[in-house]
Amino acid sequence: MNIDIEALSDFVENLMWGYLRKGWLKRLPDVLNRLKTNIDDPRWLAKIAYHRGICALWRDDRETASRELEPLQPITPICDDVDLLQIQLDLNGASMGMSERTAFFDRICTLSKSRSDKLQYGGARSFELLMVEDEGAARTSFDAVIALAREMEAEKPLSPAAEFWFCRSLEGRAMLDPDSAALFQEIENRLTCLLALPDWPAAGLVDTKIRCLSDWRT
Repeated sequence: MNIDIEALSDFVENLMWGYLRKGWLKRLPDVLNRLKTNIDDPRWLAKIAYHRGICALWRDDRETASRELEPLQPITPICDDVDLLQIQLDLNGASMGMSERTAFFDRICTLSKSRSDKLQYGGARSFELLMVEDEGAARTSFDAVIALAREMEAEKPLSPAAEFWFCRSLEGRAMLDPDSAALFQEIENRLTCLLALPDWPAAGLVDTKIRCLSDWRT
């Protein structure tokens, strides 16, 4: 029997969000334990470990999240599971060297079908280059991400998350050209539209960025 583990994992993710909205976060570990025994497949066990790790991160318990992932280690950039690549970056990215972190970014951009992922991690790669003051490479990288975002947007509107990550790359590009009024205006316009979305969870972060952007321009 051919089991679509990714599709089943998506169902689990939706279930987890439902529990979170209901305020039932404490119940999730037991639910995931029961689901773990339903399918005898190492891919399924890895997905449940990932979801248990995410559950721990929702509780701000990074130590438990790391323990949940221990049976799957080492998780390296050759891994072909985007979820595991992302949580590995979340838990251990700060202790990685630049080349290893960049390898994770590139791998996620290659494997993920999510437009938001491609913009988020493509932008992260660009910021890595900016942080080491390789302005030429950073400019080229930001331009590639921005071009990709505009291409995506021409096909269909970006999701709020993708729009936010697009703005981050625009912001990085603007740091390299601080006199570019058009870039700053575009960032402000896009962030203002995001802020107007009802019940968007990152609204506070967007509001802060608009304030910082205003301070920067003045």
